[in-house]
Amino acid sequence: MLYFNVKRDTTGRVQFAEVTEGHGPGTETRNDWKTLFEATEVADALGNDFIAVDEGCHVSPRFDVIKLPQVGDDVSYGFNGDYYPCGQIVSISESLKLIKTSDGSKFYRVKETGSWRMNGTWTLVKGHVNKRNPSF
Repeated sequence: MLYFNVKRDTTGRVQFAEVTEGHGPGTETRNDWKTLFEATEVADALGNDFIAVDEGCHVSPRFDVIKLPQVGDDVSYGFNGDYYPCGQIVSISESLKLIKTSDGSKFYRVKETGSWRMNGTWTLVKGHVNKRNPSF
């Protein structure tokens, strides 16, 4: 979970935001935002490397701000405890809906969440991870 030092004006609009270490006076987290608009204000103040996400109505906390994957990041795909490396990110669409990797894999963003999936099942994972679920 990320913590953010947020400065708001008298109307409650975000004037400044930065990532900070731990919880303290003036910090906010995903637990503080009740709408996607509030999370988007913070993400916009942080710059292009962050986006606001909506995980859906039956998830708590629902709204969050995440750091975007970047071109050149090592990535893998995973499902049910199995993970396989798939190279590096080579492109991210302007709409953030599609991420392509160096091995040709294509991951599509699931609605407004912070999850990108390949073939509806395999989830994009940061870093090169090569392990299997030991229960099988």
